[in-house]
Amino acid sequence: IEHDPKGHKRSFLKIIDGSLRLRDVVRINDSEKFIKIKNLKTIYQGREINVDEVGASDIAIVKDMEDFRIGDYLGAKPCLIQGLSHQHPALKSSVRPDKPEERSKVISALNTLWIEDPSLSFSINSYSDELEISLYGLTQKEIIQTLLEERFSVKVHFDEIKTIYKERPVKKVNKIIQIEVPPNPYWA
Repeated sequence: IEHDPKGHKRSFLKIIDGSLRLRDVVRINDSEKFIKIKNLKTIYQGREINVDEVGASDIAIVKDMEDFRIGDYLGAKPCLIQGLSHQHPALKSSVRPDKPEERSKVISALNTLWIEDPSLSFSINSYSDELEISLYGLTQKEIIQTLLEERFSVKVHFDEIKTIYKERPVKKVNKIIQIEVPPNPYWA
């Protein structure tokens, strides 16, 4: 997924099986959501061309599919993606605009980048009100910083990168604690 200079969302779809036709009404993710294909392009000899149909093994380009996200699929879930798992970032940092008045612009830009790449995770810290972004590494931080500057014309700086603390159970166990008997008179 990408956004063109006018802000229109463009989705690139790999057609695994069957075909996608102009004016088809297709289901998203086996859900109750349907979309109508209003425009359809593919890549031919290095150029984008308008087409009426895109077949298996080709790339379809569809504009303005607002409900569509990375990882979504049209129709039934393909066997190719059923076993895929998503790795979560292990690092985080606070990101601040060089000009504090551009904070809303940074939030909007990060939201656009999240639509294009959902592995980009950011939030606003409820205690410090800082923008916190989860990262896979220093290279991703530099790419985000460059994208914000070049595409969205906003300069930012990142605070110190920290490791995200996560606790994971070592093994599965069962335990019962009676809480309503002495010496614990409190109910939970």
